This record gives sequence, C-alpha cells and structure tokens, in this order.
Amino acid sequence: SATLQDGDRNVRRAAARALGEIGDPRALAALTAALQDDEDWRVRKAAAKALEEIGDPQALAALNAALQDDDSFVQCVIQALPPFASLSR
Repeated sequence: SATLQDGDRNVRRAAARALGEIGDPRALAALTAALQDDEDWRVRKAAAKALEEIGDPQALAALNAALQDDDSFVQCVIQALPPFASLSR
C-alpha cells in the first residue's frame, strides 16, 4: 500500500487496482485515503473500484462518502458500482 503514495500517478493507479484484485481488507485504510486525497481522478477511480471489490462495510461507507467527490466523473463511477447502481434506478 506504500505504492499508493508514489510520485507517479500510474504507479498509484496500478497499486489500487492490484489491491482490489487481492481483496485484502487490510488495504481499506490506504485505499480510502487514496479515494479521499489523491489529486488524480484516475487514482481515485481505481481506489473506488478496488474498495467495491473488497466489499467490506467500511469500504462501502468510504464509497458513500466519496459520492460527494469534487470530480463528477468519479461520482459517476461510484454511482455505477453494483452497491449504488440499484439505488439510482
């Protein structure tokens, strides 16, 4: 999860994707921080998808909070995730 703070946004995005694929709840704090604080919307998007893949209640709470992201694209990505998609129909 230290790679989520790398200076290269592509490394951070790849790290978020990998953590989602691994599905380990120990990555929740790092992914939540990336979702809330990373300056690159692509990293926030990858963190959102990774949190959804982990599926822990804490992950869903972080995603719910991120529905207020400054970037409307990130908001749309989160709204399209399975836990939220059914709510917007």
